[in-house]
Amino acid sequence: MIQRIQSIYLLVAIALQSLSLILNWSTYLLPEYYYALTGSSSSFGSISAMPLMLGVIVSIILLLVVLLQFKDRKKQMQFANIAMIQLVLVIGLFSWLHYNLINAIKASNPELEIGYGIAVIFPVLSAILVWLAKKAIKKDDDLVRSADRLR
Repeated sequence: MIQRIQSIYLLVAIALQSLSLILNWSTYLLPEYYYALTGSSSSFGSISAMPLMLGVIVSIILLLVVLLQFKDRKKQMQFANIAMIQLVLVIGLFSWLHYNLINAIKASNPELEIGYGIAVIFPVLSAILVWLAKKAIKKDDDLVRSADRLR
């Protein structure tokens, strides 16, 4: 399992998604306050980061399923497609939360500076890694099929 390059791609994607639970996604600076949105919490009281946290956890679980389906390449490719869709949903969840946070904070104070953390790019990088893993799985499948034709 670990000898295959797609396993390395998937392990790195799992590590990136796991890191996105604890690292800052975005920060919101006001003259007297500082708010942060991480993958597991929001320091702004009225907006919860629970949807983002659930989305990231589901993506981690899907990536683990893709990694562990190494004996059935067809299922592995199907789960890889589902994982890529889930990663796009995580980006959408962050965008929705970010929009809601901006509107909630600007309602009380229009002077707002926004900073983005490194965790924002982790779902994109993970989706690229899953795509590379899917290409490697397809290459393995084609190799096995060509060997079956020779028999």
